[in-house]
Amino acid sequence: MPDTKKYSVSFYTAHVSDGTDSPSKLSSLLHEINPEDLPLEHRVNGQVFQLRELNIFQGGRMRGVLAKFRDDDLPNIGDRSSIEERPIDLDDSEGLIEKNHFLYDPGLEMLTFQVNGNGLNINKAGELLGTVLSKDRVIGVGLSPVLRPDAVERILNGNMKPRKFEISFTRPTATEAYEGHDQFSGPLMSLLNSVDGVSCSITVSANPPGRHSIRNYLNDVVKGGMTTLVGSTVPVNMSKVWFDEDSDPIDLIEDRIKGSTDPVQQEGRYPVPESIFNALEKVREKNIEDIRLVLDEQGLE
Repeated sequence: MPDTKKYSVSFYTAHVSDGTDSPSKLSSLLHEINPEDLPLEHRVNGQVFQLRELNIFQGGRMRGVLAKFRDDDLPNIGDRSSIEERPIDLDDSEGLIEKNHFLYDPGLEMLTFQVNGNGLNINKAGELLGTVLSKDRVIGVGLSPVLRPDAVERILNGNMKPRKFEISFTRPTATEAYEGHDQFSGPLMSLLNSVDGVSCSITVSANPPGRHSIRNYLNDVVKGGMTTLVGSTVPVNMSKVWFDEDSDPIDLIEDRIKGSTDPVQQEGRYPVPESIFNALEKVREKNIEDIRLVLDEQGLE
């Protein structure tokens, strides 16, 4: 195994819905967790997801670990020099584990997230947090990517009108907590529910195919509706808005502020905790100026 490894890092702002007009902030809900109750887990489709560690420091900043366990339908262990193989022998409480380390900033309600393609994706992270934090009422947690400043400027420019959009999403897990009955997402959710659908992909354009000389526009509700849906508890897989069909779209999933850590010390296949947390902090500090600029323009700071 290599001694060091670099990790990709993404930033997300948290949005909580609980069926009320004034839901608690995610930082407040995390502060209420009793450390003795950890790990908190959520089982779905034969896998176990955990909020495994959470440390809160003076001033309220946090760091923690999310984990994914696979404990069924496991592969065999094989010997490359022969045809011998054997099952992986695990105790009842054991599983193959993948981790995502994270920092949480209560001042910005922002998650600094270590990307791990074998661990939790961001939609699963939000689903896990919503599930383990639900007590007297169902809670939904949406984690919205922090867009690059140039993308925010383009989408907030009042002189630009949308011509086309594409969106792909799946039904939110916390349907009781989802407040989606607005002009944009309400009809989309109604369509999905009316046919008992689980996922939906849709493309809407103001212009017919091949008629590039025509310049019609979509209603401006598309701009706010797309950004709201990406920041909600709905698992959105693709979200693009074209303001000029001959140019690149704004991608509300990929057009985000990202980073990469310096080489992180490894212990086996996992990063050494202090090394990965320090590396995440350095990536956060490197991008914090742009992040604050974006959140200020969006009215989130």
